[in-house]
Amino acid sequence: MLNIHKLISQIETMSDDNIKELDLRKRRLNTALEIFKKDYDLEVIINRIKNAKVSWLLGIPIEEPNKVYTLPEMSGKYIIISTDGSQIMPDHHEITLCYLINIGYVILSYGDNNKPVLDSTPVLFYKEEDIYEEVDGRKGTIRADAVSAKRTKMEAEKIIELINTLTDRTLPKVAFMDGTLIQWPLNPERSKIEKDTVENFLKMFEEARRLKVPVGGYISSSRANDVVNTLKVLMCRSVKGCQHCEYEEIGDVPPCQNIEGVNDSMLFNCILKPGERSIVFMSQSKVLDYYGEHRIGFFYINVGEEIARVEVPEWVIKDRNLLNLVHFVAYDQAKKGMGYPISLLEAHNQAVVTNKEKEIFYEYINKYFIKKGLKSSLSYKLLRKRSGVL
Repeated sequence: MLNIHKLISQIETMSDDNIKELDLRKRRLNTALEIFKKDYDLEVIINRIKNAKVSWLLGIPIEEPNKVYTLPEMSGKYIIISTDGSQIMPDHHEITLCYLINIGYVILSYGDNNKPVLDSTPVLFYKEEDIYEEVDGRKGTIRADAVSAKRTKMEAEKIIELINTLTDRTLPKVAFMDGTLIQWPLNPERSKIEKDTVENFLKMFEEARRLKVPVGGYISSSRANDVVNTLKVLMCRSVKGCQHCEYEEIGDVPPCQNIEGVNDSMLFNCILKPGERSIVFMSQSKVLDYYGEHRIGFFYINVGEEIARVEVPEWVIKDRNLLNLVHFVAYDQAKKGMGYPISLLEAHNQAVVTNKEKEIFYEYINKYFIKKGLKSSLSYKLLRKRSGVL
């Protein structure tokens, strides 16, 4: 039982500390803005980034960083495809070891008479090759992040399937995924699931490029700091790198500390007006070494209620018409969804599995195990948690 009265003084202290932190962050944000608004030679910036001895993720600008793009003028007629996924993880205390992945998807049309498509596809995994995986030569029960990777793989497969159903429709088409297109936690050399996930992403990009359907990853409430990290590099004159900071060696405060705690969304919230986007920055995430010609760039956009990060593959960046389409649709969808793209919201609603649905899922498994004469039993721990003791 939580004794809230014993926490009151700690909560008050936390509130006071947050007030101090907000004041400090405001000063650091103003410093970051001053650095960002300076006129830099693009070639100098790129050379500084490439020679930087840091472990941070940096965003490489493809043009002058402080340039801003207004909302493109478009008719508002387009088709958007969105997917999202959720899962029920394997549980050793349940009736049997299995897991479920549910892929939600939508197709919304603006400008023709086709009805919206809103549906989901649940897939049950229970075979030995699904439950167990080999990682770095060791076999064990599938990890939570491996199930998430498989879910991401299935979301990409659904995008491929959906865009191929729309080839006879003439409106411009866009595909949005919830979250990043940069599969940064994955190492294709570590396990087959991770390798398959990255390969499926590349297949999705290739098919989307063939059909001229730009794919975007929409990230709400992003805390990324690739651009701010680039500002830190521009502020620093050390040639030894962070591991042997020349400022600290002589007892000085490193310049980068003057913008510590500032992230990209904070920065662009002070720069972008509603509908505007930043330039495109190219990500330097290591996993993109496996992406080949589908390397990922990103821009920030003010959708009115927040600053969102939108990621797109390089072939979209090189086609100004496709990039403008993604820009327009990201803003338009967020306005239709009152701050968050309506297509992604609906895809999430189709994908989500509630706690009640999880209980029903296991009740059905129990029912059919009994019907088929299979042993059905819950662990003592789970029985106690469900029924209680008193």
